[in-house]
Amino acid sequence: MIIRKRVYLTLGVIFVCWAFIAVATINHYARNLYEMNRNIVENLIFFPVFLGMVAVFLFLLFLDKSILSRLIELSRDIKAIGQNYSLAKRLRLDYKENEFGILAKEINNMLDNIQDSQIVIRDSEEKYRCLIEQATDGIFIVDLDGNYVDVNQSGCNLLGYIKEELLQMNMVNIVPENQIDRLNNAFKDMLNEQNHMGELHLKKKDGTFVSVEISAIRLLNGQLMSVVRNITESAKAIRDLKDSEKRFSLIAKNYPNGFIILHDRNYNYLMVEGKGLEEMGYTQESFLGKSMWEVLPSKSCKYMEPFLEAAFNGEESNFEATWHNNTYLETVIPFHRENGEITTIMCVVQNISQRKRIEEELIKADKLEAVGLLAGGIAHDYNNILTIMLGNIALAKRYEEVDKIKEKLENLEQITLQARDLTKQLSVFAKGGAPVKKTIFLERLLRDSINIALSGTNVSCNFNFMKELYPVKVDEGQISQVINNIVINAVQSMPDGGNLWVLAENINMKTERKFNNIPLNDGEYVKIIIIDEGIGIPQENLQKIFDPFFTTKDNGSGLGLATTYSIIKNHDGFINAETEEGVGTSLYIYLPMSSDTLYKTNEDTIVKGTGRVLIMDDEEGIRTLAGEMLSTLGYEADFASDGEEAIEKYLMARKSGNGFDAVIMDLTIPVGMGGKTAVKELIDLDENVKVIVSSGYSHDPVMANYRDYGFRGIIPKPYKIEDFSRVLHKVINDGSERMLIYSKKEKKTTAV
Repeated sequence: MIIRKRVYLTLGVIFVCWAFIAVATINHYARNLYEMNRNIVENLIFFPVFLGMVAVFLFLLFLDKSILSRLIELSRDIKAIGQNYSLAKRLRLDYKENEFGILAKEINNMLDNIQDSQIVIRDSEEKYRCLIEQATDGIFIVDLDGNYVDVNQSGCNLLGYIKEELLQMNMVNIVPENQIDRLNNAFKDMLNEQNHMGELHLKKKDGTFVSVEISAIRLLNGQLMSVVRNITESAKAIRDLKDSEKRFSLIAKNYPNGFIILHDRNYNYLMVEGKGLEEMGYTQESFLGKSMWEVLPSKSCKYMEPFLEAAFNGEESNFEATWHNNTYLETVIPFHRENGEITTIMCVVQNISQRKRIEEELIKADKLEAVGLLAGGIAHDYNNILTIMLGNIALAKRYEEVDKIKEKLENLEQITLQARDLTKQLSVFAKGGAPVKKTIFLERLLRDSINIALSGTNVSCNFNFMKELYPVKVDEGQISQVINNIVINAVQSMPDGGNLWVLAENINMKTERKFNNIPLNDGEYVKIIIIDEGIGIPQENLQKIFDPFFTTKDNGSGLGLATTYSIIKNHDGFINAETEEGVGTSLYIYLPMSSDTLYKTNEDTIVKGTGRVLIMDDEEGIRTLAGEMLSTLGYEADFASDGEEAIEKYLMARKSGNGFDAVIMDLTIPVGMGGKTAVKELIDLDENVKVIVSSGYSHDPVMANYRDYGFRGIIPKPYKIEDFSRVLHKVINDGSERMLIYSKKEKKTTAV
C-alpha cells in the first residue's frame, strides 16, 4: 500500500503540474482569441484538462494492475515468510514470464537453498551433539574466561557433577592448587591458537582425584574445546608394568647359578642378566647388540638353533648343553603378543652340573646296593655255567669219537656265549659315567635285565611284547638299572614267591592322554608295564615312592625308585605307579620312539674276503686268535702290540706299496698308545684309513659313538667269527654287503 500511495501521489503531482503548464500555455495563446469567442476558449481549456485526467487515470489503472498490485502481493508474501520464518512457504508463481515471475522464482530457489542448508546444518548439529553425548571421553567447552559453556554426559560422569552444576563453574574449580599454574599456561597457549596435549589431575565432586589426558583446541568462535580421557587405569597399568619390569630385571640380575636371555627373531641378544654369566667368563657387553652367531661357537649355534626356531613357532622346549666343563639346562619359552605373534623368546639357562653330579652319585649308590642284592643270583648262574663247561670238557677228554668231541665243543661254545651274555648284562648294569645313548629294540634288554634280576629267586616272569615294538634311544646300562630296581622291589614284595608280568606296546601319547594324565609331548612312545602280585603300597605312601631316601624297609636306602625316576626323566620319558594293598603293584614306563633305523644281520652267516689286515692288541692270545680267524676268512694278517707299533707298520706298508685294507685296534692298552689316540694319527697319515675298534669295555662312549672318533666299524669282545667276518667285510667294502632289516621279527633283504 505504501508503494501504491507514493505512486499515486507522484502521478497526481505530475498531473497538476501538467495541467498548470497546459492552462498557462493555452492562456498565453488564447488571450487574443478570447475576445473572438469566449465559449471556444473555455472548451479549449476544459478538453485538454479532461483528456489529461483521463490519461492519468488510465495510466494509473494500468500501473496498478500490471505492476503495483503484483509488487504489493509479492511484498506481502515475502513479509509473511520473514515474519513467521517459515521456509516451507513459497511465492506464488502465477505470474507470466516477466520480471516479477523471474524474481519470484529466484526468491523461491533461494528459499530452497536456505532450507536445504538448514537441514544440513541441523543434521550436522544433531550428529555433532550425538557424537558429543555418546563419546566415552569427556568433552568440555569453555569461554575465554574459562567458564564452562557446554559439557557432555561422559564429562559429567568423569567428575561426578550434573551438567547444570558444571555450567556454573570455572576450570580452576576442578584443578588441584598445585596444578593451576600448569592449567593457566596451557590456557594461554590455546588462546594463542596453539593446540595443547598434556596430563592433569582433576578433582571430582567427592574430593577424590582422577588422572586424565587432555587434548584441547580453539574453535572458530573463540571458545576452547577439550577432550578429556580418564587414564587412571592405564596410568596404573603403566606403573604396574614398570614395577613388573623392575622386578623382572631384579630377578634376572640376581638369578643364581645361571642367567636369563631375551632373543629377537634374528637371535640378537636383547637382554642378558644373571650371576651365572661370570662363571662362563662373559659380561653383558659380550652379548648385547650382537647375534648368537657372533658370540658363540658355530657348533653350539647349530645345536641350539632348532630349539630357538621351535620357540618362535610357539613350542616350549628344554635341552642340555656343555660349556667350559659345565652342564647347562636351557629352557626356551616364547613370548606371545595379544595378536598371537611371537617376536621375542626367553631362554632360562641354569647350571645343573652339581645336580648332575649328585644324580650320578645317587645312581652309583643305588647300583652298589643293587649289585649286592644281585650278587647271589649272578653267582648261582655262573656256577651253573662253570658246571656245564667243566662237565663238557671232562667228557670231551674221555671221548675218542670225533662226532662226540665236536658235540661237546659245540656245547662249550653255547655255554660260553651264555657266559658272555651274562658278563655283558652285568657290565652294562654296573657301568658308570655319563649316559651313552644308542638306538635299540627293548625286547632283548628287558628279557636280559629281568632274567638276571630274578636269578636265584622263586619268582617267575611272563613276557608279552607287542610285535613291531618301536626302537628307542636309551642308555642300556641305565635302563637295565631301572628294570632291576623295579624287579628287585617286586621280588621283595613277594617273599613267598609269585608271578611277574612284563608287557610292552606301542602307543600314541595323544590317544593315551585321553585315559591317563601323562605329562609328555605328543608323539609315539613305547609303554612298558610291570605287574607283580606283591603286598602293594599304602595309598598314603604312593606319592612318595619316587622321593629320594623314602623307604619303608628296615634296611632300605630309598634310592632305588628315586634313581629310576631320574633316569626315565633324563630319557624324556615318564614313570608312574598304581597299587592295591594285598593285590599288587603296577608300574608304567613311557619312552619316546627313536626315529633312527635299526638293522639286524643274519647271525649265522660267515662272510669271506681278501686283503691285508693289521691287528693291534696287547694280548698275544687275542692277536693269535684273530690271526687264525683272518686266515680262515681268506685275509692276510699282521700284528702290533700297541698304537705306536701299529702306526709304524701302517706307514711302512704304505710306503712299500703293499698297504693294509683295514686295521683292527684294541681301544685300551695298559702300557702304550691305545686305539682312541692311534686312530687320530692314522687319519692324519691317511684320511681314507679304515679302522675298526674292538674292546671288552662296552660302556665306553667310543663304543657307542665310534664314528665320532674316526672309526669305521666296531667289534665288541668277545666276538664270534660270524660277527668278526661281517663287520670286516662291511668296512673293507664300504658297506656294500647286504644286511637284513629287522621288522616284524621277519628278515627282509635290502641293500644298505
